[in-house]
Amino acid sequence: MLTESQVLTDPPLMFCDEPTSGLDSFMAQNVVSVLKAMANKGKTVVSTIHQPSSEVFSLFDKVLLMAEGRVAFLGSTDEACKFFKQMGAACPSNYNPADYFIQLLAVIPTREDSCKQTIELICDNFQNSEIGLKIHHDTEPRTDLQMQEMVVGGWMDLGSSWKVSDSKRSPYKASWWAQMRAVLWRSWLATMKEPVLIKVRVLQTVLVGLLIGVIYYGQELNQDGVMNINGAIFILIINMTFQNVFAVIN
Repeated sequence: MLTESQVLTDPPLMFCDEPTSGLDSFMAQNVVSVLKAMANKGKTVVSTIHQPSSEVFSLFDKVLLMAEGRVAFLGSTDEACKFFKQMGAACPSNYNPADYFIQLLAVIPTREDSCKQTIELICDNFQNSEIGLKIHHDTEPRTDLQMQEMVVGGWMDLGSSWKVSDSKRSPYKASWWAQMRAVLWRSWLATMKEPVLIKVRVLQTVLVGLLIGVIYYGQELNQDGVMNINGAIFILIINMTFQNVFAVIN
């Protein structure tokens, strides 16, 4: 539910912590497909994944494999298979790459020393590989002069464009109307799925209206009567809004 709520606001950056936990393979693939569609639209989606199937694993643009606090690989799924193949640890053709990488980088009890040596070898090879050196070069700190040389059109132009974009940026990516329409549609579907609840609410509203009408019947149009009428109107409004408020809280 939390993932759907975040998708509704259309954020430019999403961090998902195992969004497929507890789901079957079909639903997990649907969830990751939605995140994939958002990434294709220019959004940045960073997610951890729990036991992905081979189909779900192939949907990721880039994967980050870590072991013992070090980076074992960072790149596309195809590059991951090629990297381990070059090391002599190719993934079998009938094997899920995600499961294979996890087993390869796991520390097995009673074999801690050999497993840690394997992990250290993999991490060192990736660090010295072409991909690892490129990542290190792209992420190393740069001076202001180096940043100016990288920016086309000058540093001041880039800074001014950032200021303009920040001033125009809305705290919510989805418009007010889009959010209201989605909430109303969700409430309508939830209500229509429970016809008995509709009848109960209608009967409850009628009975409360009759009860308040009997209590406040025959009010005179003086100062005390006006105060009583205001109280009756207040009770009616509160009674109608409490149900919606409780639904939001739940």
